Amino acid sequence: MAFLRNIMRNIPLQLFMCLMFALFFGAKITHEFAEYAFTASNLLKDLLMHFLPLLVFSYIAIALGAFHSKGFLLVVFVIVCTCVSNALTVFYGYAVGSHVLPFLIAPLKNSDLINTTLKTVQSLWQLPLRPFIPTDKTMLIGAIVGLSLGLYPIKSILNVIFKLRQFSTTVFKKCFIPLLPIYVLGFLLKIAKEDALWPLVQRYTGVFVFTCVTLFIYLFLMYVIASQGKIKVICSYLKEMLPAGITGFSTVSSAATMPITIAATERNTGDANYADFCIPATVNVHLIGDGVSISITALALMLMHGSDIPSISTYAIFVFFYCLAKFSCAGVPGGGVLVLIPVFQQNLGMSPEVAGLLASIYVLQDPILTSANVMGNGAFAIITHKIAKKVKLIT
Repeated sequence: MAFLRNIMRNIPLQLFMCLMFALFFGAKITHEFAEYAFTASNLLKDLLMHFLPLLVFSYIAIALGAFHSKGFLLVVFVIVCTCVSNALTVFYGYAVGSHVLPFLIAPLKNSDLINTTLKTVQSLWQLPLRPFIPTDKTMLIGAIVGLSLGLYPIKSILNVIFKLRQFSTTVFKKCFIPLLPIYVLGFLLKIAKEDALWPLVQRYTGVFVFTCVTLFIYLFLMYVIASQGKIKVICSYLKEMLPAGITGFSTVSSAATMPITIAATERNTGDANYADFCIPATVNVHLIGDGVSISITALALMLMHGSDIPSISTYAIFVFFYCLAKFSCAGVPGGGVLVLIPVFQQNLGMSPEVAGLLASIYVLQDPILTSANVMGNGAFAIITHKIAKKVKLIT
């Protein structure tokens, strides 16, 4: 019984089991079963897209509005640095991925991942639901409201939005996250029934290794910048932060690791006040691991399914909404990628099937990404602390 309870609480393990089931049995199940499973996935997707604007608005508004108790210029500085850093990680993933991935994955105009002799798996029906307001517009409205409340805090409005966030978080955690394996399984069975899953897994192995190496290089460069290239200082910073990174890997939660991250950051910066402010403020919004991994994975999946790499102008619009979306992550397994699904679909033209596969890959990699996020937050705090001291935002 304890073993079953552990499985029920472990979303990455459940997704791994879904992937194994789809790999070994997906091609053998009946076409009707695959269509019912795919329909269930689409049902959950439609419900999520209908509910998501509520969660996105409340999280962004609270995240930006809650900074009013700190010095205004320091708050603006940290917000801007967070957005710039998140944007750099995604552009980095795009720059490296667009040059390397075509050598790992040949662009497939007529995808050999799809066996056209098989009948395509279709959704049997869809809910006639559309979001009250598109997610991208919700992000902008939430940012405007949050920044306004940060400048002119109105306690009654903040309380209402806070209760809205509590409600949306509860629904998200209790309803959508437990059903994430069902959401992913339907898309996996569709791909498996169309004889595409095994080739995709085989092709993604090299992408996974490439992503890990690329992420490691980026994190190391952050610590090189933080130490101004001094090897002994780099080693000292890493020695302090590694326990937090290891804890992040084991807990799969940046928030649960936060006390260790704060303590390490205090020692690395020599400034307890800044560590106590910067780490909690950015723990769920400054996500280095997510930015590098999700950008490379998205490009890889698009290439696998015959799409071209998006132009820099198209990608820049995606990056803008990606940075806003990072302020609305719920800090639970899969939460970050579920919030980003409409951003990928609206700005990069990603199909629902590919988006479902992206969600599965993201959560399976969550321990590695969480560890990278924690290490990245430690380097980010050191770098911004030094800049803030130079421009005399702190003493």
